[in-house]
Amino acid sequence: MLQRKIAIQCATLRQPFRQAIDTAARLGADGIEIDLRHDLSVAELSRTAIREIRKLLDDRKLKVASLRFPTRRGYGDPSDLERRVDATKRAMQTAFELGGSFLCNAIGTIPAPEDPAWGVLIPVLHDLARHGQKVGTLLAATTSELTADELKGVLAEMPPGGLLVDLDPAALIGSGERPERIVEVAGDSIVHVRARDAVREAKQRRGTEVQLGRGSVDFPELLGRLEERQYRGYFTLQR
Repeated sequence: MLQRKIAIQCATLRQPFRQAIDTAARLGADGIEIDLRHDLSVAELSRTAIREIRKLLDDRKLKVASLRFPTRRGYGDPSDLERRVDATKRAMQTAFELGGSFLCNAIGTIPAPEDPAWGVLIPVLHDLARHGQKVGTLLAATTSELTADELKGVLAEMPPGGLLVDLDPAALIGSGERPERIVEVAGDSIVHVRARDAVREAKQRRGTEVQLGRGSVDFPELLGRLEERQYRGYFTLQR
């Protein structure tokens, strides 16, 4: 049976970080998602601060469900790429120290294999996979507006377990993709699910987020597919 472990994204609560932890605990969440750019700053986190955060969570019986590190550009964009990769690596190390086994971020637009950008993206993802194996925290690609075929192509280029998947159903609705297809393609690589819903605006070719359960995401079908894959991760509430 599918385990329904519910987490809350700290940023969604729009409160100072420590207050958000207290609120999540009071609401009965099993875990939280931490943004390592906006909730906490990687550059400012000392080992003492990390120990204090872990104790705060332990005292409130909360787990780190996921950590994210959003970047302005993807990993196939050569502009300022080295600094972006180095920052991601530092965030992966911090994520491990906070108790996380993966770090979520959108990897960017997926180019065609014949596009020169493909030759940039794949080596970078391999580099991040090697670093992840070294520090104990792997990169989880947020599906954002990826199609199932694009994701399949990227995963086929990676070593087993080298790239994980952070499933965002609402964003997929915006791109016209069915979240169930991502489950078929990614399978056991899915380590986190964002509990968001959306409806597709056909004229604008984008999605508009709506209240959970009132959009186009077929959650009973999605949960059934995840159960078939023995998904054991969190469902994180996010707005």
